[in-house]
Amino acid sequence: MTAGAESARQGHGRIIVAATSFADASSGVHLASLLSARIEADLQGIFIEEEETVGLFRGPSARIVSATGALLALPSSEELRAALKRDALAFEREIARIAQTHARSWSFRTLQGRLIARLGDVLQTRDILLLGHRPLHRLRGPVIRLGPSGRPDIAADLAADLRVPLVDIAGAGAAQPAMTLDETLALIGRTSAAAVVADTVSGPVRTPEQIEALLGAARCPVILLGTPPSDGG
Repeated sequence: MTAGAESARQGHGRIIVAATSFADASSGVHLASLLSARIEADLQGIFIEEEETVGLFRGPSARIVSATGALLALPSSEELRAALKRDALAFEREIARIAQTHARSWSFRTLQGRLIARLGDVLQTRDILLLGHRPLHRLRGPVIRLGPSGRPDIAADLAADLRVPLVDIAGAGAAQPAMTLDETLALIGRTSAAAVVADTVSGPVRTPEQIEALLGAARCPVILLGTPPSDGG
């Protein structure tokens, strides 16, 4: 493993892929590979064990309902942690694979806590943060751009690489009427996007709470430019 964080301090940016499961990480890793082919930046994977997920398995009488309506016992905390370890290892292998493909330095870490809250503590100004989310739709829609997406234009490049349209929903210009954040999120939720690229400095989504709401509405990978503030969680 190479020291990605060290080279980032020396002036290189990082493409950071963060996820709470390998299913979510897979979509993020695919987009990170496309970005890495165009951008000279170190790669970092961050696997986050969310407290809420681990907490679901602490009650001895907890049950889940199967598709047939039967009550099933939840996995034990030991089984859950073993599954999380397998997910983290598979995620790390994918980060290493794309780093080798594009001759990039890379690193990987596992954190505990809430996804957005923990990331605010580790991001640097030049980082590109990619929040993985497993696609919920078979049909792949456009790349959505929320605010400026850098030079070169990351959103436009992704749309070209994925061969999908590029759509501006917010911040596209004075000719478009301004939308509230709720209206923006509702429109994103109806779009079935392939990815959302959001500028957290000048765009409509800035706070950790707004970023979490965006991820929930988009139901696809979300790429953040700028440094989301930490909420101390």
